[in-house]
Amino acid sequence: ENIQNQDFRDNLLKYLEDVVKEDLDLFRDETNDGTSTASEIRVSIQETDSITNEVVPACLSTPNPALDDFHQIFCKDVVRLVETSNIHKHSTTCYKYSKGKSDTSKTCRMRMPRVLVKTSNIDLSTGQITMRRSHPWINNFNEWLISA
Repeated sequence: ENIQNQDFRDNLLKYLEDVVKEDLDLFRDETNDGTSTASEIRVSIQETDSITNEVVPACLSTPNPALDDFHQIFCKDVVRLVETSNIHKHSTTCYKYSKGKSDTSKTCRMRMPRVLVKTSNIDLSTGQITMRRSHPWINNFNEWLISA
């Protein structure tokens, strides 16, 4: 019943998009100070502090919220974490229940790659929620939890 109400749908999608992310577009936009090009932002993994070459990004400390440029540093940190540890790579676990099938008919249990979705939406007839997704291999995440 609530799903038919436009305000309810808008508020639900706003809430879900705030909590669950399936793309990095907003974080890449925030790391761009206006002087960088999109291609420079996309290579953020390669252009990190020297310590990140020695330590797994998930083991680095969380950016200090007291810093003046915390938001930009935080966004860069989220991009680095997602790109290094939250992009799906097929493994034998993906095809655990596909034994005996040909390679072309095997299906990934994690449903990867996923279809790209330009804007989040709710199907009025089924109630199915589809979240915005600009990368077919990113696992969903919350920026605050992944950086903790």
